[in-house]
Amino acid sequence: MSPKGIQDLPSDSRPEAALSDDIRIGSCWLVPGSAAQLGLRLSAMIHPTHVSIDHIPFEIAADIGRAPRLMHLWGGVDGDTNEARLDGLSHTSRIAIPQTRLRIGPKVTHGYKFVRLGSFEYDIRSSSHVQTFALEPSFTDSGMYFGVVVLEIASNWGANATCLYRLRVHGDRYEPGQ
Repeated sequence: MSPKGIQDLPSDSRPEAALSDDIRIGSCWLVPGSAAQLGLRLSAMIHPTHVSIDHIPFEIAADIGRAPRLMHLWGGVDGDTNEARLDGLSHTSRIAIPQTRLRIGPKVTHGYKFVRLGSFEYDIRSSSHVQTFALEPSFTDSGMYFGVVVLEIASNWGANATCLYRLRVHGDRYEPGQ
């Protein structure tokens, strides 16, 4: 069943659809509007380094305007070690930290403190429908680790709904004592 107001494509409108490797036409998380967010509790704490976004190829998309465009990946800051590392970044980095202060976090935080790990744009005209983006080096090099991340879709390519086919967060597993 499609979300209210979205009639033309069958879709799996549950957020879990964005975690599946099924990227057949319509097998996406379809949400009304141009903005959405998807929160993930990871199975293990990781030092995230990259994020991948999959969409169907431009040539076969019924409405390429539904592809996400501008996105942000947020990490939930948890634990004294991460708090101390974040404080250290605040004092040494003039690149990443000021950007994170533009907003406190994604629109829905459920009480978590968030830092923006990266911002990126999915290119609908790219030769690859699977696109991988490096996260902000000041965070990837900081040793911070995360068990909760949120993908915030800030805009799409002009449609009245957004379709996220697949999200993957890449990184190195955190081992206590690191």
